[in-house]
Amino acid sequence: MISSCRKRIHIVDDVYPLQGIVSIVRQSTGKEREYRVGHGTHWTTEFEQDLNKGAFG
Repeated sequence: MISSCRKRIHIVDDVYPLQGIVSIVRQSTGKEREYRVGHGTHWTTEFEQDLNKGAFG
């Protein structure tokens, strides 16, 4: 006789991403910028744009 074990499986499809703020400081100039991080943000793009604009000196 083969016995079977049934388990109730609950699948959660909601994702709760991390959210917050990252601060980047250039130590040689003390210039600092903050960027929102988390799902749907584009902080890396914003950071790159700031670098290209010379925002950190």
